[in-house]
Amino acid sequence: MNSSEAICHGVDASFGPGVQDPTCRGGFDFTILFEETVMSILPSACFLLIAPLQTVRVFKGAVRVRPSLLRTAKLAAICIYAGLQLALLVLWSSPSSLYTTPVVVASSTLGLCVALALGVLSPLEHHKSPRPSFFITTYLLLSVLFDAARVRTAWLVGENRQIAAVLSASLITKVLLLVLEAVDKRRFLVQSYHYLSHEATSGLLSRSLFWWLTPLLSDGWKRVLSVGDLFSISEKLASDRVAEDLQSVWKQEQWQRRGLVASVMWAWRSEVAKILFPRFCLVGFRLTQPFLIERVVRILSESEGLQTKNHGYGMAGAVAIVYVGTAVADGFQQHLRYRLMTMMRGGLISTIYRKALQLHSTDSSDSPVMTLLGTDVERICEVWHEAIAEILPNIVQLGVAVWLLYRQMGAVCVAPVILVLVVTATSLKAASYVTARQKQWIEAIQVRINFTSHVLGSMKSVKMLGLAEKFELMIQSLRIRELELSKRFRRLSSFNICLINVPHHFSQFLTFAAFAIIAQIQGQSSFSVTQAVTSLAILDVLMGPLAMMIYAIPQAYAALGCFRRIEEFLLEAAWSDKRLCSGEVSSVDLDKPSMTGRGFEEVELQGQSVPEGVSSADFVAVNASFGWRDGLPVVNHVKFSATKDNGLTLIIGPVGCGKSTLLKGILGEALILEGSVWVKTKKISFCDHNPWLVNGSIRENIIGTAGYDKAFYDSVIHSCALNTDLDQLPNGDDTIVGSKGVTLSGGQKQRITIARAIYARTQISLFDDVLTGLDAVTQEALLERVFGPRGILRQIGTITILATHAVNKVAIADQVLVLDKDGHVVKQGPPDRISISENFIHPASTEGDAELSNKHSVPSAEDKAPKQQEPNSDLDPQRQVGDMSVYKFYFSSLGWVSLVIFAGAVIANTVFSTLQYAWITLWSRDNDTSGNSNLGYWLGLYGLFGFVRSFCMIFAVYFMYVVIVPRSAQNLHLSVLQAVMRAPMSFLTGTTTGSLINRFSQDMNLVDMTLPGTLTNVSFHLTSCFSVAALAIVAVSYSAAMMPFLFVAVFYLQRFYLRTSRQLRLLDLEAKAPLYSHVLESLDGMASIRAYGWGDSYISKNLQYLDTAQKPYYLLLCIQQWLALVLGLMVAAFTTILTILAVVLHGKVDAGFFGIALVNMEGFCYGLAMLISFWTKLETSLGAVSRVKTFSEDTPCEESPSGSGAPPAEWPSRGTLVFENWSAFYTDTPVLRNINLTVKSGERIAVCGRTGSGKSSLILSILGMVNASSGQILLDDIDLSTIPKDLTRKGVTCVTQDPFLFNGSVRQNADPLGEATDEDIIAALDKVEVWSAIRKNGDDGPLAPEKALEATVDDKFLSHGQRQLFCLARALLKRSAILILDEPTSSVDASTELKIQSIIESDFVNCTVIMVTHKLSGVLKFDKVAVLDNGALVEYGPPRELLASRDGAFSKLYSTHEKGRE
Repeated sequence: MNSSEAICHGVDASFGPGVQDPTCRGGFDFTILFEETVMSILPSACFLLIAPLQTVRVFKGAVRVRPSLLRTAKLAAICIYAGLQLALLVLWSSPSSLYTTPVVVASSTLGLCVALALGVLSPLEHHKSPRPSFFITTYLLLSVLFDAARVRTAWLVGENRQIAAVLSASLITKVLLLVLEAVDKRRFLVQSYHYLSHEATSGLLSRSLFWWLTPLLSDGWKRVLSVGDLFSISEKLASDRVAEDLQSVWKQEQWQRRGLVASVMWAWRSEVAKILFPRFCLVGFRLTQPFLIERVVRILSESEGLQTKNHGYGMAGAVAIVYVGTAVADGFQQHLRYRLMTMMRGGLISTIYRKALQLHSTDSSDSPVMTLLGTDVERICEVWHEAIAEILPNIVQLGVAVWLLYRQMGAVCVAPVILVLVVTATSLKAASYVTARQKQWIEAIQVRINFTSHVLGSMKSVKMLGLAEKFELMIQSLRIRELELSKRFRRLSSFNICLINVPHHFSQFLTFAAFAIIAQIQGQSSFSVTQAVTSLAILDVLMGPLAMMIYAIPQAYAALGCFRRIEEFLLEAAWSDKRLCSGEVSSVDLDKPSMTGRGFEEVELQGQSVPEGVSSADFVAVNASFGWRDGLPVVNHVKFSATKDNGLTLIIGPVGCGKSTLLKGILGEALILEGSVWVKTKKISFCDHNPWLVNGSIRENIIGTAGYDKAFYDSVIHSCALNTDLDQLPNGDDTIVGSKGVTLSGGQKQRITIARAIYARTQISLFDDVLTGLDAVTQEALLERVFGPRGILRQIGTITILATHAVNKVAIADQVLVLDKDGHVVKQGPPDRISISENFIHPASTEGDAELSNKHSVPSAEDKAPKQQEPNSDLDPQRQVGDMSVYKFYFSSLGWVSLVIFAGAVIANTVFSTLQYAWITLWSRDNDTSGNSNLGYWLGLYGLFGFVRSFCMIFAVYFMYVVIVPRSAQNLHLSVLQAVMRAPMSFLTGTTTGSLINRFSQDMNLVDMTLPGTLTNVSFHLTSCFSVAALAIVAVSYSAAMMPFLFVAVFYLQRFYLRTSRQLRLLDLEAKAPLYSHVLESLDGMASIRAYGWGDSYISKNLQYLDTAQKPYYLLLCIQQWLALVLGLMVAAFTTILTILAVVLHGKVDAGFFGIALVNMEGFCYGLAMLISFWTKLETSLGAVSRVKTFSEDTPCEESPSGSGAPPAEWPSRGTLVFENWSAFYTDTPVLRNINLTVKSGERIAVCGRTGSGKSSLILSILGMVNASSGQILLDDIDLSTIPKDLTRKGVTCVTQDPFLFNGSVRQNADPLGEATDEDIIAALDKVEVWSAIRKNGDDGPLAPEKALEATVDDKFLSHGQRQLFCLARALLKRSAILILDEPTSSVDASTELKIQSIIESDFVNCTVIMVTHKLSGVLKFDKVAVLDNGALVEYGPPRELLASRDGAFSKLYSTHEKGRE
């Protein structure tokens, strides 16, 4: 043994850990004792301790993987590895080995034991775990890294080449085994486990490197993706699972007291804990960077030598480990954060929806549900994870960084600490304003979205009334108000952004200024290059977490505000069903009215006797008063019962008497103000006067959640007279009805809801005025086949209650209830014992043939509307590559001049930032050579650079957030709004309301909240990356050769990534549309959903839509982190190469500039990752702008007039109307054929005909709402094709079949254009007899006239008939030369009908009146009657002349009508 070997032997016998003697292996290695103890024995012992527990756990599981060659390869590799470990044990135990010690023998023995344990555990894990073993992979990964150091030492020792060779072979085998263990086993899964997601079957390496996303990225690169192409996401994110996680906590009363935030944190506490481990690992990696930079700068400052070179290469390896570790740890913790975000999103949305189904049905119109889903939940998911994952780790990092700065610069470290405290206090103070200002903004968004949703859902009425332009202005004014309120929040946001960044600018100045001044005063030398560079690195580590905390604190407050809004909604008083069910009581007493609906819990229910004549097993019993507000009953002291013996109960009465309220009371929807309601079952079929349909096929609407029974289904279709309608529809009962059934006529919608009520086969059915709007033949058929003695409801034994105005067929009822105008029962009993006042008689219209076939009818324009076009129906290849015109469109909305100013400020900020870093290097170099003599010069300019930099950044951020973006948001919203309001009805009926609302909610949310920050970040990070690249080139000139390769790699990386991410962003937006449509439909049909007992089914359906929406959302987040990881690894490689170059070029590299380059390299890594991340986020978020651009450009607009010049200001003044050879078509289907019709000024024309005969198409033609046409229509001798359609509608007064009122004041609804005085409005409302009903809506007695006009109109404001009268009052106020009425009397009783006819005769005496009607009771008073059949005008003339022709169409209609009266 020579002296060198003796020295090494002595050193290796010590624990070390490092070899300090330069004569032993160059002084750069670990001791053998340290390596064998820490790098071999420790991991082996840990593996052997845990392996038995893991074996027992895995053994209990089922077999999930089929036998394969992969398992054989693993066993072969393990056998080889065991043999090598045995050989190693023999060699280490050989007496000839110089380094044989008990430690190395123990290490080899444990290694052999590990190999044997792997032989047992690996095959077991292979068979019973669907994914590669995390446990085995973790051990192999760590041991490979450790064994690499051991192999290096073995070859450097050189004493025994055999040991070195066996160790090398063992390392290679272990690497092979690691690769085999990491191989995905998805293709080997048994059939029953193929449903598992790619993430669930991926191992540690695949998850760490996001390799499981490769198939998705590959598919996105190759082709256009749809939602169906996306693979399933982790089972832990399943909506039903996360919903149960949150609701199981929230439903506990103690958690409701603690708040929603605490409930959310507790529900996913394990997920929160998982985030913290990799997050603290990231803190550790970042805290090592100042040490690395200090060491590298020292090495470059020392004279060149072998040991210096070795240490330099060692530092290069350390740089690689730290930067790779940083990238992987950051990727891991971000992935876990994204999983938590997705869980929270699913849990909150499902919980909000579940609560929405518990709202009172009258509260649905102004419900905040859509805003909570579209804004609050998204906001929480965007920012809340920052509060969870950043605050605690950053506090730790701050504390350690302050200590490190103290080691470098002494007491001067208090300067940034004081700055930290001041800034944090300021941030907390600013954050206290965030919640209130954000709440104001979001509430304004909620008002706009609710109002827009209501208008878009009633676009046919809006256009017919000529109010499209008015509502466009109203909605845009709401948008402007919302953006003005947003500026208060934006100012706070911009202040917070500046608060995040400005302290970093001044922390360097304050620290170095304080140090230099103190050194000047004390006569000491100022800071050195090494000290300056290390301090800069520490300040970066210090200010980074400070910036994150300053960012996270206001974001947390904003999220808390959103949580609070959701919590307030969840804690709102839910709908409470106060009815008693026969299963809850043993008997009932109709003569005991003392029980109130709000005190059921306190009532003794035992010992009551069943009333005489009522079966305890089969009844509906009512003894109650009902209303919609406490103390204001609408129906008073109603007492009746219904059983199978009196199967059909008829409720009749005048408009506003409370018929609908009574039915809603039986359903449990109206308040039971006094008394009680008993029902046999709470599952009741309900058919509302306003038909509620979902956006599905006709069959889906009829069968609901029940199974398909063809025989019974066909029977129901026949009973509801739907056969002919289905035969006419191109797709039969597979025809999509559209949002709110817009593709169907009113009669078709009503009959489908009747069919649904029958098909449900419930024991109780309620029908609210469902016979109005039906032609005579269809009405007769329904009365006979559905409600009659031999009707289908009697056959299936359903107890039926029908509220109606048509009482000429009361004979079919078993009992009748007659209500007066005050809601009291004035008559009750069998129909033959009740004499009904003539005022109540409302004969069923009986126009048409007695046969139902009506072979010559044609669908109306609405009947033939196309199927719904979802946004994703056509996969545009442009989705992959984007469109530069979108940038031009968006930048134009921002303003080109404003953009140039903003860009100039950003560039100036970066230039002065770079100057600051260069200046501190030059300053420290000057200190090394000339001391601290020029302090004022260096310090003054350094401070000036920092001040200018900060000013430019503050100006750029404020200018973008507060000036540019609101203007752009206003313009983009107006583009979409104008496209919608000016679109033809053919487009609107073919587009779901949810899809349209998505454009006004989610797209605008991206424009308002996401795009400003994204564009700002892209701008700053882009210039920052160029700045860091310039510093790197200055430090190591050879790095300039790498820059082109780096930028080319980044370019192609983002290009590859963008093809998928852009599509996922669009799919994310589009996948929300069905979810939002489902929520809107549920809010509209809340009463029906509860009545039918479909709550659970609709919750399940919501979860299905949510699962679909979650896929693109989560996968987009994951591939964003894949990009960040790849960029981090690229920067790690670049930094490592840069360090190696600096070591190789030792003496030719400026240590100070190289240190500055390393300081900025972490920022370069972050900046490059953020640049590409925000660039891609900008690209994907521009999907919203792209949708705005495409929608505004491609949405068809109503045809422009063919002529030029405007009509006279008073046009139309006479009201003469002429149809000349007019033919109308809809999607190539004729709906009107060669109509020749002349209406003279002041004439009153009644339009009659069977459903589908073309009546609606005739009046839609006048209003310009039929797409294609031939011939012409002249109004006051002016061709309507030469006049803008909206101008025509404004010149015509129209009363629609469905009364249209919006959420506004009484004054706004009565006079939307603001042209009438208050006195005129009151007089009109009083004339139609609804003014008194309006004034009754006060809580403390009748409202004063002014307050009554300011009262808000909502769903429960007036009854349906009263709403129709209100619309007639609106027509009275408009007073144009021509009046169009579409079934104005369909929803009113006989006396009200007479009143309407009287008003038309007296108040529109000088107007031309065209009325579409199914009822013929008053048509003889009209001047002429037009009879349509199959789109053709078959008769036209005075009604009495037409009656003279016994074989004429009108004569047949009228004779059938007279028979109906009898």
